Amino acid sequence: MSPLPSGLVPRASLALLLVGAVALALATHRPPAALGPDAPPDVFSAARARQHLTWIAQAPRPVGSTRLIEVRRELISLLAAMRVPAEVQTAEVLRPQGSAGTVLAATVHNIIAHLPGTEGRQAVLVSGHYDSVPSGPGAGDDGSAVASMLEALRALRTGPPLKQDVIFLFTDAEEAGLLGAEGFRQHPLFSKVALALNFEARGTRGPSLLFETTGPQGWLIQRFQETAPHPMGNSLAGEVYPYLGADTDLSIFGRAGVAGMNFAFIEGLIHYHTWLDSPEQLADGSLQHHGENLLTLTRALAAGDAPPREAPARVYFNPVGAWLVSYPRAWALPLCILLLIVEVLGTVGSARAGRLRLGALALAVAGTVLGALAAAVLVTLAWNVTQHATDLDAFAQGDSHSPVPFQAGLLALVFVPFALVRRWGQHHLQDEAWGHGARLSWAVLAVVITVLCPGASYLFAWPLLLALLTQHALRRVGKNPWGVGLVLALGGTPLLVLSTSTLYPLAAALGLSLAGVALLLATLILGLLHPALSWIVQGRWNAVAMGAAAVGAVLLLSGAVAAGPRADRPWPESIAYWLDRDGNRAFWLSDEATHGAWAAQFLGDAPPAKRFDEAMPWLETDVLYHEAALLPLPSARTRLVEVGHEGEVRTIALQVDSPPATAVLRFNLPPLEFLEIRVGHSPLPASVLAAGRSEGIRIDYWQPPPEGLPLLLKVRGEAPVRMRSSTISLNVPTLSDSQRRPPSLMAAPFGFGFSDVTVITQTEAL
Repeated sequence: MSPLPSGLVPRASLALLLVGAVALALATHRPPAALGPDAPPDVFSAARARQHLTWIAQAPRPVGSTRLIEVRRELISLLAAMRVPAEVQTAEVLRPQGSAGTVLAATVHNIIAHLPGTEGRQAVLVSGHYDSVPSGPGAGDDGSAVASMLEALRALRTGPPLKQDVIFLFTDAEEAGLLGAEGFRQHPLFSKVALALNFEARGTRGPSLLFETTGPQGWLIQRFQETAPHPMGNSLAGEVYPYLGADTDLSIFGRAGVAGMNFAFIEGLIHYHTWLDSPEQLADGSLQHHGENLLTLTRALAAGDAPPREAPARVYFNPVGAWLVSYPRAWALPLCILLLIVEVLGTVGSARAGRLRLGALALAVAGTVLGALAAAVLVTLAWNVTQHATDLDAFAQGDSHSPVPFQAGLLALVFVPFALVRRWGQHHLQDEAWGHGARLSWAVLAVVITVLCPGASYLFAWPLLLALLTQHALRRVGKNPWGVGLVLALGGTPLLVLSTSTLYPLAAALGLSLAGVALLLATLILGLLHPALSWIVQGRWNAVAMGAAAVGAVLLLSGAVAAGPRADRPWPESIAYWLDRDGNRAFWLSDEATHGAWAAQFLGDAPPAKRFDEAMPWLETDVLYHEAALLPLPSARTRLVEVGHEGEVRTIALQVDSPPATAVLRFNLPPLEFLEIRVGHSPLPASVLAAGRSEGIRIDYWQPPPEGLPLLLKVRGEAPVRMRSSTISLNVPTLSDSQRRPPSLMAAPFGFGFSDVTVITQTEAL
């Protein structure tokens, strides 16, 4: 293909349109406007929901805490005032977790509000958890769901009963390992549940996105598309989510065969599980979107029949804003194969016409792929350096309070390898080769991704189709600069809008530490835009590379200058205290990433580091340590109730009393042949006992009962059972006023490794 005609004004216009396309996608990726307290009574109002959120998220409410008990009582009182039938379900739960031989346990207190339907053969379940992590008040996670449920209940009560039952489930102990949801499976109402809607948060702002489905996915997507006033989400999220290592209450219901949809807002990741997950930080629009989805879907789904057992899956996405497009997943692979064939035929045609040499094509493919990999590496290195230089690596979430300068700076940097690769090929490769190299690479990737993750196929198929149509139109537009600019704009602007609408929420979900993943795809998309970019640049690739490097550096520097601890955005810094009764010793512990001046008063300026698996086995890494004074802290007390023998089998009955502040009572049992272990009134599964014969057994009982926890062991043989018990409190020993954290610091986020904790261990031979 001959060089495209130049024209300064058309080229500038095209550049502005391409930038405007990105701006349009970003501007429309937002929740709806929040409604005020005077909104009609039958609709959801974020202002009315916020009245609930304010008292719910006053303080942290971890499982079993005094604050959680207060919130539970208030919720029951509110439901009674609304004349909604409600009960507190108390259930003892044992749940195998993660590695073999590990069990999470608790006595949970779920709140169940039940609205009977006119037929009531099935039920729609709406769930959100009312506990929080100990390191934050949990306004987003998951006070937003609780407040939305209360406001939606009020709105539902303004109309007649629905066809099917509706169950509002406020789960306990979600942050302890989904134990409340597991407990609800024991309730008689669970057998009626045909559909579940679960609401979560992984930040404090952004639209409420559908990110996971269980059961008949295609049927659910069509109901969502038809019902929700602002349906937002994409099937790519459903492919990525399982690899993030996260679970929600819907995981429990889905594994039990319940059809369901999972919603969350995910921006403001740095607030997640910290003191900044507060009502003040939570965006009204996010609360409105959560509630709209909850109320409209509940009404629609409870007014209809139960979902089918199976339905053909669909690909779905937002090309822009809340415009949701979906089509059968069965179309995905044929579409991508067809586009690959079209590109291959176009490549062959160009080669036969003498416009393309196969050697040039191979170089273009290599340059496209290597340039994208180089961009991902450059972005990752740039963020790692920036993060370390600014101490932002103290935030385990891999994000920033003000991420926009960093996001824009990293995006600018991807143009550096992109431009340098094209500068290298300027005297060897024509635009024809670059275009085919980029499209062929993308087409092959589209087929591979569609085979592996069909829900992600749209991100590859539709940009490729637009790029192919653009190339086809360019051959027929002639030499008029305005005609060339128009074709490039008609192809490039929708391509950028569509890809930005997906890559921006993907980047928000992954955080800045994994920005290289999203920006690798962004670099490959730039390859599809090569005709437009080449026409705009007119061969000045060196200037592009230098300008992008300068812009990227300035943006990263401006973000770094603005970063830093302040009272309104405190920095994480935690310490832990371990009291080892067996060794008659104690240590202050701290994380290398967060160790600063405040922690130094306990550990010194340059403490050594090593593993402390006995105290904090969940870390699986070295921690800083310093010997500490032996504080007079109470520990668990094990009372031998009874010992019995029947042949080679011993039965040991124990009663374990723990101090009132204990959040977790942990038992580590050695690898022995246990025939039965009963915690409280519940037996451990046989699979755990089998695994424990070689690896031992660990039981974490959250918020043990104040009257003591019964423990029964049946073991074969006479070998002593050396049981190590640990009492874990989700705070540190009482500090003097001079030792307390300053306002510019906060506890590190719970669930990301190191956070405030006091551990007291002791071993007994039984």
